[in-house]
Amino acid sequence: ILWSAPVSLREGFAELGPALFHRDYPLRRSRESAVMDAVRWVRDNTPADARILAHPMSHFGFYARRRVMADLDPALLPFYRTRDLAEAHRLLRAHGVDYVVAPPYSYATFDNTALPALVLDPRYCELVFAGEGEFSYRVYRLRR
Repeated sequence: ILWSAPVSLREGFAELGPALFHRDYPLRRSRESAVMDAVRWVRDNTPADARILAHPMSHFGFYARRRVMADLDPALLPFYRTRDLAEAHRLLRAHGVDYVVAPPYSYATFDNTALPALVLDPRYCELVFAGEGEFSYRVYRLRR
């Protein structure tokens, strides 16, 4: 038997009991809690038809019940190639993106693009949510 702890659902995540993950369980919970804080904020504070560019996308599509643009969508290639912030903003808006969720860790399709500069530029984005703690997700609204 690999593990004997039961699997239960809590806050939308399947959790394995501490029999297998006892040493890193608090770390796993803090990361899961951080993403779920951002998911709840998106679900409770954005229009039902909002389109989200999120890292990770699955949490926001399923738990927040919002339209999510996959960060690996081939339609985003021109966006990933540009370093011009005005053009980057125009391309995201052309794809209907309303919000960008920034992860609290290094993520290639976020860090190696114009996104870090774009979300910090008040001409193009507004910070609308910042989680608390070490693993803090941030949500930015794209300006029209």
